[in-house]
Amino acid sequence: MNTVLLVGRFTRDPILKETQSNTSIAYLTLAVDRDFKSMNDQSADFIDCIAFNRKAEIIKEYCQKGSLVAITAHIQSNTYEIKDQSKVYSKEVVIDKIKFLESKAKQENRNQNSDFVEIFDDDIQF
Repeated sequence: MNTVLLVGRFTRDPILKETQSNTSIAYLTLAVDRDFKSMNDQSADFIDCIAFNRKAEIIKEYCQKGSLVAITAHIQSNTYEIKDQSKVYSKEVVIDKIKFLESKAKQENRNQNSDFVEIFDDDIQF
């Protein structure tokens, strides 16, 4: 089973690109807190993720730096050759579902104390 569940905040605004075949791709990085903290260790991991098609467009429209989200995803391995014909291996976290964990108003005013608001529920599929 290849399933990843992450809860974290966007480290920057998502980047939306389009392929030659008109496929939308969103590139983003999530800061995911670790369960433990040590004096010499960082307390978060920074996970690069991608999303395709309508999910990518929704992420670009509704998310920005600092947005709190939960994602379910899978890890995908790729191999390709570069100009000097050497092979490059990569791993990608590909978003399958996303749940926005705070309202747009909450995003705009993070200094106020209020509960998280779910914008989409688990049953919504893109």
